[in-house]
Amino acid sequence: MSIKNNDRVNHPRHYTNHPSGIECIQVIEHINFCLSNAVKYIWRCDDKGDALENLRKACWYIEREIERRQRLEDGQKTAPYCELCGKWDSSTDKGVCPACQGAINA
Repeated sequence: MSIKNNDRVNHPRHYTNHPSGIECIQVIEHINFCLSNAVKYIWRCDDKGDALENLRKACWYIEREIERRQRLEDGQKTAPYCELCGKWDSSTDKGVCPACQGAINA
């Protein structure tokens, strides 16, 4: 099957339309999760959905990576994710975010 066909599982058109002829995954599999997602949203911004929304999503992932690296520079080794709701919160302490802690204490 030709990649030019829209194989929505293995080679979706929004991943194979790049003028370079390579797929996004060939680049992003070599970088971390947040940066990979940012590249993915930039790569396909004009080929799938709303371009501005895709660029905003890329910025979200870049900001998240900046925050992660800043925490590492500041000596914090782990990301503060709530064990209950799974959301990231910079004020999460001991595995539970303030919102979930409030619900526990209520």
